[in-house]
Amino acid sequence: MKVFHLSGSILFAFFFLSSFVSDKWIRYPIDTQLSVQLPGTPETREINTKEVDFEQHIRAFTLQDGSGQYTIIRDDMTHESDNYLTPVGRREYYQAAPIGWLSTEKGELLKQSKFSVSGVEGIELTYKVPVADKSQVHIKYVRMLLVGKIAYAFHFTPSNVKSQKNKEPRNTFFESISLESEKEAKQ
Repeated sequence: MKVFHLSGSILFAFFFLSSFVSDKWIRYPIDTQLSVQLPGTPETREINTKEVDFEQHIRAFTLQDGSGQYTIIRDDMTHESDNYLTPVGRREYYQAAPIGWLSTEKGELLKQSKFSVSGVEGIELTYKVPVADKSQVHIKYVRMLLVGKIAYAFHFTPSNVKSQKNKEPRNTFFESISLESEKEAKQ
């Protein structure tokens, strides 16, 4: 009888507390030129390094909910050459950047396609990464967008690969990427 009481209390507490979780997403500004919708406020981290031949000015935003993990990486490349502002430079960036993501995680590219936000073309990747338990597979989704000399990477890693419930939050996240003005989109 005590077991039933305890489980009933735990279930009641779970449903009571979960009733306060909002299904409403918020528009979150990454910077002055871009925003995205998220199911809550992400944790923000600055990663700034200065080395002899390499300089990074990265801001990472991370949030996890029942559907998966949402990560946004903003890389300020204003210290780089103006090559990224040319069509050739943009193509080179989109060819080289996925190689870095895949090699870092030892991932296998499953699909690559293009998408567009306010006339700025980006790339979308779907890849799988190995995990310790070989019976499991992690599928990750990434959208990369180069706006002027700022590179953005939007990652979604579902918490349960086999669940169809992951598709809706991933689509909401990716389709909500928005440039704040058309002027920035043309750069």
